[in-house]
Amino acid sequence: MTMIVFRLYFIHIFAWLAIWLAMFRPGLDLILSIIYLVIVAVEFRSLGRHSKGLGWGSFIIWQAPGFVFALASLTPWSWWGLKEYAFFLLEFWYTPVVPLLSLLNGVIAGYPLYYYVLLGMPLLLAVFFWVSVHKQKVSPPHQWNSP
Repeated sequence: MTMIVFRLYFIHIFAWLAIWLAMFRPGLDLILSIIYLVIVAVEFRSLGRHSKGLGWGSFIIWQAPGFVFALASLTPWSWWGLKEYAFFLLEFWYTPVVPLLSLLNGVIAGYPLYYYVLLGMPLLLAVFFWVSVHKQKVSPPHQWNSP
């Protein structure tokens, strides 16, 4: 499990650097964000051959910072501004998908739509993980041999 988590962190951290550098070229950050999701989906697909516990354990360890920051952002109290710092760190943690979130328009209850999507990103990535792992390969149709 250590190597799986290490690979996911490696992909994630280098995606930060790529997205940061790509933000100087309009549109390139969006392309790299999509490439990041494709690479992560391929990595998730490789987890499909392992046990469910290993796959979900790796995912939870990989996304633990996102879960912690999202929960801290949702707390009703802000001890020394922890709530605001947690949301900043949440945005920092999900830097590889922030360019895609910037495409969301709209306001709900005074907050932009990407605010809510960013808070739900750990759960959205969990659904993305589940879909990527459980997506079945389409088998070719059976051909009958006729004499």
